[in-house]
Amino acid sequence: SVDRLDQAQDCYTAALKADPDNIHNLYSIGHVHLLKGEFKLCIEYMDQCLEHEPEHSQALFDKGAAYVNLGRLEDAAKVLRHLTEIDETNTKALLQLAEILEQLHKYDEVLEVYAKYLNAGVPNADVVRKLASIYLMRGEYEEALSGYELLLESNPDDIITHRLRAEAFRFLGRD
Repeated sequence: SVDRLDQAQDCYTAALKADPDNIHNLYSIGHVHLLKGEFKLCIEYMDQCLEHEPEHSQALFDKGAAYVNLGRLEDAAKVLRHLTEIDETNTKALLQLAEILEQLHKYDEVLEVYAKYLNAGVPNADVVRKLASIYLMRGEYEEALSGYELLLESNPDDIITHRLRAEAFRFLGRD
């Protein structure tokens, strides 16, 4: 609730006065601002946190989220790219970055990010389906088809994947 967020903000503000360079307090008050929808303040605190610890993954993620909420997708993508370069196994950041890049119509980069996501060892049918659909949209039908085949191996009754697979076959002239 807003009251609890205000209380948390008051506590972290008081703690910050006692120790202005405390990374935990800087991050925490910035996170409270994110939760309250105060995105510009969130970014300010995350920047202060990142001055002390440039690779603070939570601060980078929250800063990216604040940029998204402000409609600054290019800035969000830049921050999340940096985060995923630091930590290639941060699947939450990889998925968020892929979504942003998709909104920006940067499909080559989307494919790269999803590949990193899959290399992180997290099997995810939705990611494979998105990859295959991007390949289909780009006219790379063989790649799309291999993605749909992979999905059908794990779930042979998936009607949506069967339809998408049929579309790829049709484009290849193999209906």
